Amino acid sequence: MSYAEWTPPTSAPPGGNPAVSTGGGGTVAVDECATGIFSKLSDKAFFEDTTVKGYKANNDLCGIGLHICTTEEILKTIRCTDLSTYPSDGIKAWISNGPPGSTGKINDCSGWNDGKDTTSRGAFWSFNKTTGGRGYVQQCTGTLLKFACCK
Repeated sequence: MSYAEWTPPTSAPPGGNPAVSTGGGGTVAVDECATGIFSKLSDKAFFEDTTVKGYKANNDLCGIGLHICTTEEILKTIRCTDLSTYPSDGIKAWISNGPPGSTGKINDCSGWNDGKDTTSRGAFWSFNKTTGGRGYVQQCTGTLLKFACCK
């Protein structure tokens, strides 16, 4: 039995992933800094409109082609970009952190479903153009923070 050697295309197809390049030599190189980077703050704050619930609906607050940033994406933004385009120092925004990292109810405000649960907590980022900022966890109630949106 013989196998044909696969040769990747030398350019991305229309609508293809700009983060993947074959380099023309059959080797796939991925630019990790091309996607999953902070883009903007959402126009509305979490639970400003109490009918918007869940990860999908709150992702939509970021706009077309964007989603709520994860902790990993914020750290990648700090590593890969010029922080001069970052929000002003001290601006805070919710980020998705996924499952709890402790035994507490730190669960993205119950999956971005409940901004009134006094026992639920969510992660947010405090931006800083010099250091990159730092992450925190806080109670979800009474906190009208916008979302950090990534592309």
